[in-house]
Amino acid sequence: MDIYFPPTYVQQEALEAHDGASKGKYTIGLGQDCMAFCTEVEDVISMSLTAVTSLLEKYNIDPNQIGRLEVGSETVIDKSKSIKTFLMQIFEKFGNTDIEGVDSANACYGGTAALFNCVNWVESNSWDGRYGLVVCTDSAVYAEGPARPTGGAAAIAMLIGPEAPIAFESKFRGSHMSHAYDFYKPNLASEYPVVDGKLSQTCYLMALDSCYKHFCAKYEKLEGKQFSISDAEYFVFHSPYNKLVQKSFARLVFNDFVRNASSIDDAAKEKLAPFSTLSGDESYQNRDLEKVSQQVAKPLYDAKVQPTTLIPKQVGNMYTASLYAAFASLLHNKHTELAGKRVILFSYGSGLTATMFSLRLHEGQHPFSLSNIATVMNVAGKLKTRHEFPPEKFAVIMKLMEHRYGAKDFVTSKDCSILAPGTYYLTEVDTMYRRFYAQKAVGDTVHIVYMGDLPRGDFSAESTHHSMLESVLGRNGWCHLSDSEPHTKDSHTRSWDFMGFSKGKLSASQEGNAIIGLLDTGVWPESESFNDEGMGPLPSKWKGICQGEGNFTCNNKIIGARYYNSENWYYETDFKSPRDSEGHGTHTASTAAGREVQGASYYGLAEGVARGGVPNARIAVYKVCWSFGCATADILAAFDDAIADGVDILSVSLGAPWAFPYMEDPIAIGSFHAMRYGILTSNSAGNSGPYPYSASNTAPWTLTVAASTIDRKFIANVVLGNGKVFTGLSINSFVLNGTYPLVWGGDAANYSAGADPEIASYCVTGSLNSYIVQGKIVFCETIWDGSGILIANGVGTIMADSEYSKDFGFSYPLPATVITTEEGQEILDYIRSTQNPIATILVGETWKDIMAASVVSFSSRGPNPISPDILKPDLTAPGVDILASWSPVSPPSIYWGTPGV
Repeated sequence: MDIYFPPTYVQQEALEAHDGASKGKYTIGLGQDCMAFCTEVEDVISMSLTAVTSLLEKYNIDPNQIGRLEVGSETVIDKSKSIKTFLMQIFEKFGNTDIEGVDSANACYGGTAALFNCVNWVESNSWDGRYGLVVCTDSAVYAEGPARPTGGAAAIAMLIGPEAPIAFESKFRGSHMSHAYDFYKPNLASEYPVVDGKLSQTCYLMALDSCYKHFCAKYEKLEGKQFSISDAEYFVFHSPYNKLVQKSFARLVFNDFVRNASSIDDAAKEKLAPFSTLSGDESYQNRDLEKVSQQVAKPLYDAKVQPTTLIPKQVGNMYTASLYAAFASLLHNKHTELAGKRVILFSYGSGLTATMFSLRLHEGQHPFSLSNIATVMNVAGKLKTRHEFPPEKFAVIMKLMEHRYGAKDFVTSKDCSILAPGTYYLTEVDTMYRRFYAQKAVGDTVHIVYMGDLPRGDFSAESTHHSMLESVLGRNGWCHLSDSEPHTKDSHTRSWDFMGFSKGKLSASQEGNAIIGLLDTGVWPESESFNDEGMGPLPSKWKGICQGEGNFTCNNKIIGARYYNSENWYYETDFKSPRDSEGHGTHTASTAAGREVQGASYYGLAEGVARGGVPNARIAVYKVCWSFGCATADILAAFDDAIADGVDILSVSLGAPWAFPYMEDPIAIGSFHAMRYGILTSNSAGNSGPYPYSASNTAPWTLTVAASTIDRKFIANVVLGNGKVFTGLSINSFVLNGTYPLVWGGDAANYSAGADPEIASYCVTGSLNSYIVQGKIVFCETIWDGSGILIANGVGTIMADSEYSKDFGFSYPLPATVITTEEGQEILDYIRSTQNPIATILVGETWKDIMAASVVSFSSRGPNPISPDILKPDLTAPGVDILASWSPVSPPSIYWGTPGV
């Protein structure tokens, strides 16, 4: 087996607060912790491609050895073309087109149908000796409302063959099939289902009762003795949400009570006795029975079911993959204890179809041993490296996905930065609805071995290191071994004056002896901030190099530069050198040590002298971050090089989405090594605020800096035709001459592209009708990047968003500003009450913020999640509205289609 789920998720607790639900409604009422979801670059096909490719590679299976491929899914991408045919791309390049099987569909049961088909094939006379392969894949999404928290997404691939460690007890199987409208998808223009919640739960429990009855009867006929829950070590349930799983196991306990099975002790019988006369229909609706049976079942639930709940609680409802994700959780948690054990699985699909079946497990032989299956799935590692999204961003992504469903002629952002190498992603759907996918490049596997201090005296590095590697297949107190993975992303001049550092206390020559090492995205060396006019020769302590690669030149300011890419993967915009294509490294380097630049401004805004904190200090560049992120191996290598090169201080404005234990955090490890050589590492707290425990750089030996505001705020005013003025946040350098017609995005829906007024009100890219929007200012009911209006030939946008109208502004590709939702309602009222509404957006200004300094909303907070008794962050410093250098090839606005500056 192998499993893939998206690296993007939302916390159910945060979603409760966002939705205005009572506290605990999703976390306790549904029993869920998190919910995974697909962004615009992932879908059931990309997840399936990833899962199948991963399984074949990790188990070293020749694609020509697959003779049957079955897919179970209820997510409709095409009403004719099966998902299986998309997966054939993997096998065709190896010359294997002789593969039987297609897709199976009936709600969440399709995966089980596919599995049974494959098992039956292997057990039949038709079997040709090759493996079968089963894929269960779905993206469960719901319309806004009470059902939305029961979504999720995943793909599971299962290899089917003889002498497997997971064997079917094929004669022990009970099914129930009937007609019901509990959950169905009659509207083929929408991926949202019609759900009768109460009926759906009743149907599920009724089918469970029936399947258990038939299963027990077959077992008793064949074995000559009664079956009860005591005859299986574990029970695995299809899991729309965990609370239903708790109810389901309690239902089996009640069934055993009714059947007078030996598994029910006297104390349990006494508690359940008052319900013995209930009819079947009455028992499904009786809340007292539900409560008492769960109390009676709780000890057995903890032992027999709870180990199966990890992935469903963390990822959510995965439809066809849910049952097998629960089974994967069991393998993850109990693989060392499962040999010889019986596991009962219950599969359910609305409409309705259900089966209870039995598996018998054996340890097996490598690579198909239970322990290796658990290792290959790497459930803990995959959960650990996910990226949490705030509910507001999740809601906007859901709107975009709703708009894209069934759409054609669009290109995705192709942003695979948070996807692991080897992951497939959607790039384009053309005018003929054809879908195109790419795979994020995979470099050679890199293992990180941290060797500790350099030994003193004479020694052979080669023999010493080889002997270490031979002896440390595990890990000891000073050597850390792990797989390399994308670990971090970037986090982010008036600021020095605001802090009281107007003039340096050191002379230029004294400053020139200081070497600042920067681990970031590189720099743009031709920037005026890095000119070396008047700077003396390099400090004698400097031992570094300039890795120019023909397109990068060092000088007496930038005295050294290196780049690292252990993944050996480059996006088309990346420079294979220390040159910066992202902008972040140039920005941080010039903020720390940029030379004085007269007349600096952002297209005329905030004009003045820009300089770094130590303008005459030297800069050593260590490019560890690329368009896809920053790899662990590269960060550690850069730390070691910087220490050996002779830097005096390290600036590391990078961070993971959350804190890692110090022995697993490359920044903590590298900075500890630097600290032992007297080199301080200054790093950012992170950009995951305002949530508590969100600081990602928390090692005691680093200086962790939170971002705060300065006494300058970039604003852009909106003036309506009735004379009313609204002040919003934006770095707006555009000049609109005169007023323009004003339109609400919802009145300009692009119906031909599948949009409606609700989607268009958010101004999602592609949702607006250019015939209506052209030449107008568009009012949008959330923040976006401006591309929707720009592509539809609008002239400007007013966006209402209370979260992003608090304390910092963005730059946009057209005249724009962000106001509060309350002010947005006033503008919407004006549009609706005026025959010809007009407005203008004034060019931006800088206002003095007398409330500064305060910690900015996005900055990560404490308490310290790793060492609670050590305060983190250590201090705050200006981190927004900072004027500094930028890479001219990186977009100056948040829309990546904007040309560079």
